[in-house]
Amino acid sequence: MYNLNYRFDSLSPAGKCSGTALDLIKRYNELAKEAHSAGNYVEMEVFRQYAEHYRKIVTEINERKNNIQSSIQNQASQMLESMPQITEVQTKENNADEKELTSSNDVVTQEPLSLKKKTLKIVEVKSSQILDQDEKESKPKRTYKRKPKKELDQTADAV
Repeated sequence: MYNLNYRFDSLSPAGKCSGTALDLIKRYNELAKEAHSAGNYVEMEVFRQYAEHYRKIVTEINERKNNIQSSIQNQASQMLESMPQITEVQTKENNADEKELTSSNDVVTQEPLSLKKKTLKIVEVKSSQILDQDEKESKPKRTYKRKPKKELDQTADAV
């Protein structure tokens, strides 16, 4: 239906007003204050009703947006719950089943990567080893000799 950026054209006793719902709420509340200060209570109430109308539209938009977000979150949580939870016992059983299959039928079944158990290995490296590797890998720096200015002037004159 509408979103918060939708532009409305409103006809009221104050004339034609256009803008987003939030802009119109602000404008009609200002007009209601002006009418109240002028002592015109009927016109004040009319402007308050216009502001209330657009306030309901904004509330409806926000509720719809929250409902959509909550339904997306519910769907995501349901998908996560429906995914099989793998424990260490299950992976051992699967590995035993695979060994039986390969020995009997010579057919290899492979688990998807997301289901395989991942292991990390921590390796300790001494700082002296890192420095030794850096020295071996570093290339010697090139050095360039500049010609003295006198030699540069002589070559320029020769040309």
